[in-house]
Amino acid sequence: MPTGGPAGDDGPTPAVAGRADRERGRAALERLVGDVEVFLDDVWARRPLLTPGADPGQVRALLSVAAVDALLAERGQRTPTVRLVRSGETLPPERYTTSARIGSRQLSDLLDAGRIQAEYAAGATVSLQGLHRYWPPLTDLCRSLEALLSHPFQANAYLSPPGAQGLRVHHDTHDVFVVQIEGSKHFDVYEPVIELPVNGQHWSADEPPGKPVLSADLGPGDCLYMPRGWRHRAYTTDSPSLHLTVGLLAHTWLALPAVLSDLIAGDVEFRRPLPAGFAHDPDDFTGEVAARLKQLAAWVSDVDPELVADRLLRRSVTGRPTVAAGGLTRLVDRSVVTAQTSVRRRPGTPCLLREDSGRVDLVLPDRTVSLPSVARTAVRALVERDGHTADSLPGSLDAAGRLVLIRRLVTEGLLEPA
Repeated sequence: MPTGGPAGDDGPTPAVAGRADRERGRAALERLVGDVEVFLDDVWARRPLLTPGADPGQVRALLSVAAVDALLAERGQRTPTVRLVRSGETLPPERYTTSARIGSRQLSDLLDAGRIQAEYAAGATVSLQGLHRYWPPLTDLCRSLEALLSHPFQANAYLSPPGAQGLRVHHDTHDVFVVQIEGSKHFDVYEPVIELPVNGQHWSADEPPGKPVLSADLGPGDCLYMPRGWRHRAYTTDSPSLHLTVGLLAHTWLALPAVLSDLIAGDVEFRRPLPAGFAHDPDDFTGEVAARLKQLAAWVSDVDPELVADRLLRRSVTGRPTVAAGGLTRLVDRSVVTAQTSVRRRPGTPCLLREDSGRVDLVLPDRTVSLPSVARTAVRALVERDGHTADSLPGSLDAAGRLVLIRRLVTEGLLEPA
């Protein structure tokens, strides 16, 4: 089997996320949960945690009611970036959208800020979805947390009028960090009925399921962490509320069978058809299955763990492909990079370094950049540490080659002038 293995013998393979990104991620997580080590060792995926906010001003820098107003009225947003919920029911988009012509195309799903305002005044909660895709402060927060934890993140926001209840009692199939921005909101949290549910394992109910294990009013700056599966409901008190839910979409070991399925397809024995007429004699077929399961167990025991780990790492990098922003800027930057220009990893850009015979591969979220193996030492240095110039790079590339390499990686979005 091919290994697709780690990068060479210059020490451990560099981390997918840059050091500066991981440090930013640790600082971001600390602001949400306090002691990071305690959270990771004792709380994550185990139990809820309520962390009082030390500085409400920090969370208002992530989003505000004024920013929500601007997003709804000035950005030409379309559904499904916003949905409205009242008394646990989702309102049809026709209640809060309008039609307009942009260029030569007639659109019918543009958000109507006036109609949204009217629905909010009548008791509807305004939910802004996928903010990590288009609101820079939350894009930065999610990328930082991803860099530390190696799991994808998303961000939604909920603006609720006084005395409003949004969704029914339910559980989520991803972890959430509820960050209160303005006003207050009450949360009741209940024991799970399904431990660590995944997509398809949903649960909801109209009535509270017994006594909550946690019941609290969240104020500005407070953060409530809930692992997936913990049932909860939320409602505002006598004041409006704006809160974020920062979702952790965990990679799980359920990806392992998918990787093994891809690999086992290379074995002709498992590509053979089931026996002719296998459904005629269920008892005999059960014996056939037992024999194949033993064969499968033997096959799995011989699989190279390094190969499987490589496939899982590649999936983690490319699972949510996004082209790095600033493509035109990068073309300008490339033209001004000289042999003395200091460069660094572009913030929020994961990269998996892999070597094969004759080349070095940089696996980026939306593409793979292949370089000749002669560049391996210089590439490793650029991936591991900031502050290099073409003149300072180690390795056997000549001066012209080092400059070409740096300019190429600036164009690809991995590096930027420091």
